[in-house]
Amino acid sequence: MKQTALLSGYVFQWNMKKGGWAVYVFSILAGVITAVYRGYAGMAGETSPYRAKGFLPYELIIDQSMIPLFFGIGLLALLFLQFLQLRKYQREGKGIYTFLTLPMKGTQVANAFLLQSLAMVFLYYALWLMVIVVMYFPMMHWMVSLAAKQEFLMNDGSILTGIDATRHNGLFLAFLRSEFLGIVYSLDWKNMMCALFLLFFAGVWIVSVSMQRAIGLTGIFICAAGLMIPLALYLQGHSAGEMSNILLTGSILLLAVGIWLIFRLQADFREPLAK
Repeated sequence: MKQTALLSGYVFQWNMKKGGWAVYVFSILAGVITAVYRGYAGMAGETSPYRAKGFLPYELIIDQSMIPLFFGIGLLALLFLQFLQLRKYQREGKGIYTFLTLPMKGTQVANAFLLQSLAMVFLYYALWLMVIVVMYFPMMHWMVSLAAKQEFLMNDGSILTGIDATRHNGLFLAFLRSEFLGIVYSLDWKNMMCALFLLFFAGVWIVSVSMQRAIGLTGIFICAAGLMIPLALYLQGHSAGEMSNILLTGSILLLAVGIWLIFRLQADFREPLAK
């Protein structure tokens, strides 16, 4: 286990130096910039007498910014980066032969590749969550200050000032109301398991595909992705609870496929090694 962890750490550091950190920084920085711009731009033309001018709750800032877009682009870029680097090991360079001649079992080498891939994916997921939580406090502090400065003319002619918006726009409620956070960082355990299973499958699948001599599984999963369109249309006729159960079932199936891919990759690496 120690040898697997050491090799996994080496491959992780190598992949991060080859572009992993750049993907992390640029995707998160671009998302934060769009969120700050959306928050400070406010709601142009807002005429509601019950909302402070320019005030946006945090869930709207997240959903109406480009955070969901850059989160997806960054994740795809991270997977593509791993594909390119691992493909070099397999076809273009001598790195794969070096790993195959290490004084350790082939299954340990396979597990090291899998662990570094999962580490890159889940670290990306955790960093985005950390940024979203930390960004809440300075942005909503400014929003709450803006609401407190507004003056509301009531129907009886009185003027209401000093509105306290802190109790109505908390971080917890943002995770409940936001569409993006409700899917990727849901507080519902079923949706959370769906997101984690999908990340696990993505990390395992990219390593499995990269280390194959012929990428035969790619076409299968492209076809499977095409089936998501009619599946989405089918799910529109179901309630939120039914959709959650269906997605959880599909995610469990992906988890099973991911475990099968792990055993298959280990079988490919189970060869006599140099002593």
